[in-house]
Amino acid sequence: MSQHSPRPSSSVSARQTRVVIPVKVDGAKLTFAFGQHLPDLVDGARAEVVIDAESIADKYLLKLLQAEQIVDLLDVDAQVLIEMRPCVLPAELLRKLYVPSRRLQAAGGRYVEVTLTSPLRLRLSGARRGAFTGGSCVIPALGDRPAISLNQAFTFISEVYEPDRQSHVGNAFLRGLFFNEQSDAWSRLEDLRKAYERRFQDYLTQQFAINTKRKRLSDPPSFEEWLEGKRRQTTMEF
Repeated sequence: MSQHSPRPSSSVSARQTRVVIPVKVDGAKLTFAFGQHLPDLVDGARAEVVIDAESIADKYLLKLLQAEQIVDLLDVDAQVLIEMRPCVLPAELLRKLYVPSRRLQAAGGRYVEVTLTSPLRLRLSGARRGAFTGGSCVIPALGDRPAISLNQAFTFISEVYEPDRQSHVGNAFLRGLFFNEQSDAWSRLEDLRKAYERRFQDYLTQQFAINTKRKRLSDPPSFEEWLEGKRRQTTMEF
C-alpha cells in the first residue's frame, strides 16, 4: 500500500489586499531581497518603505518625515452634528433632532448636535494617516451627557437613536459634520481631515524639492507657517 506525502497547504489568500515585498539597499537602490530586481508592478502603484531612522542618510528629509504637526480644527463651544440612520423613534426623541438646512434635510439624514468642551485637533506626521485628538463634548439631546471624545459621543447617541443596531460603535468622523463658514455649509469631518492631509503632502513634497535643489541644511519651516503663507497667496477652504 503506497503512502502519499501530504500536500503543503497554501497560506496565499485571494482576499489578501496588501503584500509585503522584502527589499534591501544595494548601491543606493532598492532591490528585491530574493533577487536583483523588484517584481513587475502596475504603473502608478504606491507603497511604503519602513526603515530604521538611522538608515536614512538625508537628515533634512528625516526631519520632515519625523516632524509632527498639530493643527487646530474646531474650538471649544463649536457644534458638531452626528448623523443617525432613520429608524422608528418616539416623538419625544424626534423633537430633539437638529435640522441644519433644507439641503441636508432633503438627503434623509437625522442629526444630533454635540457641543465641544475641548478643542478638536488633527495630528499629522510624515506619510501617516492624520489622527484626530481632543474633542471632548456634551450632548444636549441626552441631557448634556458628557463624552470624552466624538467617537464615544457617537456610541451614546446611537444607543438611543439607533436602537435596532446590534453594535453602537462607529466612526464619528465619517458621520460627523461641522459648519464651514467659508463655504457656508455643513461639511464632513472626514473630508476636512483628507483636505489637511493633501496639504501636508504638498508641504512635504515642496520642502524636499527645495532641499534637493539647494542642499539646504537648516530646519524646514513648520507646516503651520507654510500653510499660512499659502493662505495669503491663494483662497483656501480651510
